[in-house]
Amino acid sequence: KDQERAHQNVEISDTAAEATLRQQIASAPEQSVWVGASAGTGKTKVLTDRVLRLLLPSEISPGTEPHKILCITFTKAAAAEMALRVSKVLGQWAVANEEKLEESLTKLLGKLPDDKQKEEARKLFAKVVDAPGGLNIQTIHAFCESVLRRFPVEAGLPPAFEVIEEARSKLILKQAQNKVFSKIINGEEPEFLDKIKYLSLRASDDRLLDLINTFLKERRALSQLFEQNLEGGLYTGLMSQSGLDPNITEEMLYRELQKMLLRYVGDVESILPELDSDYQKTGQNLAGKLRGFVKYEDFSERLLFLEDALLTKEKKPRSFGKTVFAPHIQTIFNGITDELVAYRDKVKRLEMVRGSSYVLEIVRKVLDVFVNSKYRQGLLDFDDLIETTANLLRGRLQNSLDNKSFEWILYKLDYGIDHVLVDEAQDTNPDQWEIISTIANAFMEGLGARENTNRTLFVVGDRKQSIYSFQRADPDVF
Repeated sequence: KDQERAHQNVEISDTAAEATLRQQIASAPEQSVWVGASAGTGKTKVLTDRVLRLLLPSEISPGTEPHKILCITFTKAAAAEMALRVSKVLGQWAVANEEKLEESLTKLLGKLPDDKQKEEARKLFAKVVDAPGGLNIQTIHAFCESVLRRFPVEAGLPPAFEVIEEARSKLILKQAQNKVFSKIINGEEPEFLDKIKYLSLRASDDRLLDLINTFLKERRALSQLFEQNLEGGLYTGLMSQSGLDPNITEEMLYRELQKMLLRYVGDVESILPELDSDYQKTGQNLAGKLRGFVKYEDFSERLLFLEDALLTKEKKPRSFGKTVFAPHIQTIFNGITDELVAYRDKVKRLEMVRGSSYVLEIVRKVLDVFVNSKYRQGLLDFDDLIETTANLLRGRLQNSLDNKSFEWILYKLDYGIDHVLVDEAQDTNPDQWEIISTIANAFMEGLGARENTNRTLFVVGDRKQSIYSFQRADPDVF
């Protein structure tokens, strides 16, 4: 707060000095801080400085034990870089002479260190090295693995589960996909055969496989979708979301259109002479097509003539250029066109829902085989780590933890963590945020909270650097 007051009251002309002051304010460990800063402005330095200042004693803290600091980074390379930076500084402090040590600490703290801080600074390197597991600087996936290793039974996992890399996960997924399609082709899954035929008429083999693979990349979102629509069925849920009556069929839409359009036969017949005589070639061509609508008994033929007259090939309302029809003629055309366009729109939405539901049912079958294959082998991929940990922390596992077990898990996690630091937070996806938020809320709101402990959350990132669609990263969430 002294630094904040100094910043408010003293005009700083030196940009570098101002940046240093802002970094010192952000790295001060007494309060929770959220940092948004551009590339090259020292975000990683601030994060490293904050870790160092957490380890050092201050007016309000005797210094945080290394294992009670949790740093969550986006990649293994970032975790290694941060650990290297912290170790390098601690190593320099351990062997520096008095002048160099005081200079380094003054630059870090923004003020002269006291004797206690200098004494402890020399010991920190050995303290971190001797700490069980060292500093907790991990990727979100590594942190999730450590949580699940501590609570495998509560998470419904075999204690000796194995975490697999992305390449092996993709291989198992490809094997699951091949297995499902082989069964369909061999007639072992007859309920899927018609669905594959329906899809193959509307998309090439490559396009269909691309679509399936696109869905498979969003496994967590799909799991939620399947859960939401389980009761009414996937098709029913998609129909409702598309603004269609779940019970409607294409045949019903066709009969409804037929009923509506046959009302216009007399009106169309009455305007044919006027179209022939008053509107030159445009009217004559139009009248010729509309006579087919009036003349034929079979409605499918009537519909062809009517759409050819009033709609384009793309099934959009046809423009007649500079020709302006009399109001009573235009009213008839508008009424018919509205019915045709509405019908085609509903048919398109119906086909979209049917195609989507068929693809999703195939995807669900592939996912079931994929998940079961991993489960039998005791394997977890990176997505499983996130999803299972999120479910564990929110008490939504298949074995339905009671509230006491859920609170006990949070208490055990909470007891070991006092400060959470999140790096490159713009690339953290909603499921990962849920894990971080649950832990932070638990120790901020009192589940297992300890008295006389200053607990903080530090987050740093740059919205402009977000890898927007990668792993569902959402800069707006940041």
